[in-house]
Amino acid sequence: MPVYDQCRRPGFSAVIVFLIGLLPICAQAQIHYKGIWQGYITAPGSYNSGYTLHIEDQTADRISGTAYIYRNEDPIRFDGVLDFIGTVDRSAGKVTELVIVKEKMPDKNRKLCIKFMDLEFTQKDSLEYLTGAWEGSLTNKTPCVPGKVYLRRHNPLDPNGIEPIPTEILHAIAADTLTNMKFLNTELAKPIIIDVRSPVIKFEIRDYLREDLDTVSIYLNRRPLAQRIGIFKKPYKQTFRLDENSELNEIILYAENLGLVPPNTSDLVIIDGNRKHQLIIRSTKEISAVVYLRYKPDGI
Repeated sequence: MPVYDQCRRPGFSAVIVFLIGLLPICAQAQIHYKGIWQGYITAPGSYNSGYTLHIEDQTADRISGTAYIYRNEDPIRFDGVLDFIGTVDRSAGKVTELVIVKEKMPDKNRKLCIKFMDLEFTQKDSLEYLTGAWEGSLTNKTPCVPGKVYLRRHNPLDPNGIEPIPTEILHAIAADTLTNMKFLNTELAKPIIIDVRSPVIKFEIRDYLREDLDTVSIYLNRRPLAQRIGIFKKPYKQTFRLDENSELNEIILYAENLGLVPPNTSDLVIIDGNRKHQLIIRSTKEISAVVYLRYKPDGI
């Protein structure tokens, strides 16, 4: 179970986020991953955790959705709900868990860790599986003890699968009709995807056309990168490092206000080594703009 007891592991951070990753491998030209995958994950010397991956959207090679982790047996009971994004292709892919939507732990000393999972797609007797290994770290970069993951595509005719899905989670999946993820009080727009080769990125953001007192906050993988910055003709500049464990890194531009002339419109320049990518970004109080930086150091 990817849960750590701080009483037994002194020095671990009190705030720990769960992160998942996904690596499907298959020789077929196109695999449809959209749907429910159920099973469990392990950690050496610990308890198994029930795990359900709900892939809500697959657009070309990009997937996104909601993950559920849970344990309903003594001595440890807990549950968590998480958003994830990722990429898939004929041979490989990666998914990054971005944020805990819900977390219920038995006590303050037990927290979840940040994860990446590499999974292989297999098919046997009309059943589809995603199996592999995970590794991760705490928010203070202390490594977690790695483990294994076992998932099978959910079949209503055989609902127990590898590990039964709790009824409340099935109800939550059925009730989730949103096609886009939420962030703060906004819906996330359809993402713009940019391939980058450098792990160190510079960005410049300035007002588009004319200054009208726009203010934005910028988030990298759902964590604040720049908060409540005014957007003027003189660009705001910042440098940051990508998480190289993830193929996709997410940038959200959240409108703190809309200035004098809505919507909040900015000129964003992503500087990737000696390459520049220029975008016009629009955010409102209802919709936040999203950019995915796909890290491909070999340029392929």
